[in-house]
Amino acid sequence: MRHMITRAALGLSLVASSGAAFAGSLAVYPPDAKLEDARDLQSVVAVWTRDDGVTLDVTQTATVAFSAEGVATWKPETGTLAPTADGETALNFT
Repeated sequence: MRHMITRAALGLSLVASSGAAFAGSLAVYPPDAKLEDARDLQSVVAVWTRDDGVTLDVTQTATVAFSAEGVATWKPETGTLAPTADGETALNFT
């Protein structure tokens, strides 16, 4: 699942992918967001849906990685993204 977040020239895609060790699917919400200045924050929720249909909030425990560092910060304890510079990157959740 891809999410686009922009701040002036900041483009940030959020990508969710299921790990092979777990049965089910991972989704990241919201599907789209826009950050326009340095004070903006975006709350993000990562939801794991098990094969039996039970959903779990895994926002604080999902593994995340940026494709390009220094463009945005991720705070898992609050589930927020914040821009730190203009540019583009992808934030991958697994």
